[in-house]
Amino acid sequence: MKKNVVEVKESYFYFLFDNLIKYGIAVLYFLIAVMFYLRTYDSCQIKITLTQIGGSLIILLWLLKYIENFKQTTKFYLQNWQIVLPFILFLLSGIQSHVFMSPLKYASGAELVR
Repeated sequence: MKKNVVEVKESYFYFLFDNLIKYGIAVLYFLIAVMFYLRTYDSCQIKITLTQIGGSLIILLWLLKYIENFKQTTKFYLQNWQIVLPFILFLLSGIQSHVFMSPLKYASGAELVR
């Protein structure tokens, strides 16, 4: 008797986004760690900017990967919930802090998004 097996055709873009995320995180961490040191605030500002732009690109790639193959990405995160749970709790902690504890909700909105 045949088992009901659903074959998921994985696209080229799914693997492209997956590899860009894997190697992009490693390259981003390396670049931030070895950025030049000028003994001024300029090098710190450059590292902050690099972190924000690189992090935004990684998040964009993750969203594109999620849109490209919703079922496989969701299945991965459900099977590896131990890895995902700390990130979700950290995100919920920031949102909870903003909503319930921030006296200046409109002014701190940019920090919440960042």
